[in-house]
Amino acid sequence: MEPLKNGVQDKLIFETVHQRKNTTKYDVEVHLQFIELDRNPLFIAIIVDITERKKAEKTLLESENRFRSIFQESASIMYLINPDNGQFIDANDACLQFYGWSKEELLKLNILDVNISEKDVARKFEIISRIDRQKFEVRHKKKDDEISDMEVYSCMLSVND
Repeated sequence: MEPLKNGVQDKLIFETVHQRKNTTKYDVEVHLQFIELDRNPLFIAIIVDITERKKAEKTLLESENRFRSIFQESASIMYLINPDNGQFIDANDACLQFYGWSKEELLKLNILDVNISEKDVARKFEIISRIDRQKFEVRHKKKDDEISDMEVYSCMLSVND
């Protein structure tokens, strides 16, 4: 509380757990300020029950962890690319193993560096953005320049807006 009394901070905001009279516990966010009223030092605390927010955060984290686990541990080649510019955003281990690039190397690449059917890419992005899902065949180049015929199943996802 000293940072408030000394004027170093205007207010403190922190999360903690409170206990009700019936001994049940709940998450709260505390907004604490120090004031003087008629030369009497006082702390003002606004306490907000954040139980529902914490439940929503936990549910979201579990969902993200499930997606990350499915994505990373899948034996299928999976990658995320930005449909606006074709830049790789993420790739799973199966993808890295198949193509031969490290994750750092792949994330510096664009889908046009891999897809040797360049003229199809812009059209496919346009179609995918309109119908959400599409299956198509392309030819991809690996790090060692080997060409592979690929059957691609694609869909649009919203990642970080």
